[in-house]
Amino acid sequence: MPIKNLEKLKIFKMKIIYQVLAFSLCLSCTFKQGGEENEKPSGHYRLYTQPYAIEESLPEEVKRIIIVSTNDFNGNITPTTHLHYSQNFGGNTPYQLGGLAYFSSYLKILRSKYSGEVMLLDAGNSLQGTLLTNLFHGSPTLKIFDYLDYDAIVLGPNDLIFADQLEDSFQNNIQNKMNEVSFPVIASNFYDIAKGQPVSSKNMLPYLLKEVNGIKVGIIGITSQSVISKHKKELFTGVYVESAKKSIFETAALLKNKGAQINLLLMSTDIRCGDKAALEKKLPLEKVNFNPQIAESCQFSEEFKEIFGDIPKNYIHAIITGGQESKVANFINKVPVIQSFGGGESFSRLELYYDTVEEKIISEKTLIHQPTMICHSFFESSQDCYWKDKSINHDQLTAAQFLGVPIEEDSIVNKMLEPYDLKVKKLAQKKIINLKESFEHKNEYNSPFATFVIDNITKKLNADIGLIYENSVREGLKQGSLTYSELFKALPFNSSLLSIKMKGKKIRDIITKSLKDSSQKTIYVSGINIFIKDDKISIFLDDGSILQDNKEYILATVDFIDSYIEPELNQVINKIHSNKRKSLKMNYRDIVLESLSKATEIDSTIKKYNLTKRITVEESSTDR
Repeated sequence: MPIKNLEKLKIFKMKIIYQVLAFSLCLSCTFKQGGEENEKPSGHYRLYTQPYAIEESLPEEVKRIIIVSTNDFNGNITPTTHLHYSQNFGGNTPYQLGGLAYFSSYLKILRSKYSGEVMLLDAGNSLQGTLLTNLFHGSPTLKIFDYLDYDAIVLGPNDLIFADQLEDSFQNNIQNKMNEVSFPVIASNFYDIAKGQPVSSKNMLPYLLKEVNGIKVGIIGITSQSVISKHKKELFTGVYVESAKKSIFETAALLKNKGAQINLLLMSTDIRCGDKAALEKKLPLEKVNFNPQIAESCQFSEEFKEIFGDIPKNYIHAIITGGQESKVANFINKVPVIQSFGGGESFSRLELYYDTVEEKIISEKTLIHQPTMICHSFFESSQDCYWKDKSINHDQLTAAQFLGVPIEEDSIVNKMLEPYDLKVKKLAQKKIINLKESFEHKNEYNSPFATFVIDNITKKLNADIGLIYENSVREGLKQGSLTYSELFKALPFNSSLLSIKMKGKKIRDIITKSLKDSSQKTIYVSGINIFIKDDKISIFLDDGSILQDNKEYILATVDFIDSYIEPELNQVINKIHSNKRKSLKMNYRDIVLESLSKATEIDSTIKKYNLTKRITVEESSTDR
């Protein structure tokens, strides 16, 4: 055999050996780092942390791209305080997590260790959702994102809430907001009807093509079509939201023609993984789904299913999603998909390796990291900051570190927030009422506080029946002096009141679907009493009369309807003529605030709602 051919064979063998070793290393990183050994009800170690770095040298022809992503921050740009269990002090010991001042430290470490290799992206629903961010229409989040040097973001439905309150078009509202920063929002499926082309202006682009570590990376940004149903129609005058599948196909092809070697899809959609495994294993969602190769327990929206069914192979090399505060760290149809828990307390990370000689991604080396929690300190015994497990000693704390470097708060972020904090402080500390006992809320039927909320909405609209879903109420009200800030945490959305004239049969269909379909979320009702026995659902009005199918009733709800959580109600509302719908431009939180402020006997009211039962599941005849 000629010497030249022997050299080629030698190089080929060395490459095979290298890829096998790399794949082995990848597996050890994925499964051992906070992995399956933590799938147990008690105890954990380094759960969602990576205190130490794993050093690896790469051959010259292999280029690494590290994708860091956030999603569903919901405006939680400052640390969140949790009350964890302490063996010495009980269950009221405060412990802080998250916030952009600490996330900044994690980014600095990554960018220092992997200089020129890191991309930073956000998959939506991050700009607002707290009192601080909502009052300023998401500006605090955007400005700190700009300081952290995000490469691009995509819009989620919650990011557009501020635009509903302004009298202008979608393009002008978003463009004015994005003029505050230097990074773009990617809106690949938003079309300008007048121009007959994708929406495109300064910092609002149909795609992004950027060179990272010598590799041309294309970014496609998709906002779910369901976004329209969640906002006033006038907002989208002159804009058409195209189907995800068509936009992805066309934009990915365009980017490939422009030389993109890797295409990333940034998408605000609905995907959850681990619910099935958590139910079967009777474990918290955070303690399942550590094997990235197993995606059977993932639930997708129809929109997401279409993408995998029809988009050609190698058009999309990785997907970064948002829309649900649920971990995704899985290969789905051999494509890596990442999503963090959200809430401003974690971020996702993905490593892609590109062979510049073969001109392709080394797929067997792709590394999906588990989400990383944004820890300020570690519990010494577990070397992490997962605070929910009472079996862990939470009393001894130690410095948090990431990849071998201590975590430090970024004072510049805090300084940037000071002007906003000063303006919001007075409103946040405004006292509403003193509660002698907590107004409890749980995501289950007959929640006392949620029932109080829908009762007040129904009364304000003078409606016959009221209906809201669990996503409208985040938490209950704690015992003691209630401030506006705490009420905002419980009711964080800017949803307005909505009344709809609807036949009894439609109302019955919505309620029946919501109660029977396990994928639906919990409902809270007013003006009716529901009895469930076996497969039969009986609905009576408060006066004892039966809900009549052919009679028209006034249904009270809120105008921010989630097509994934509330598909039945969403579809019905979209089909009902505008003359049968009436929107009262008053925030549902203000209605509750008004009711609480005027309450003279709030403690007896809480006691009454603790006993109120609108939905009753009767004993099945087969159980007797």
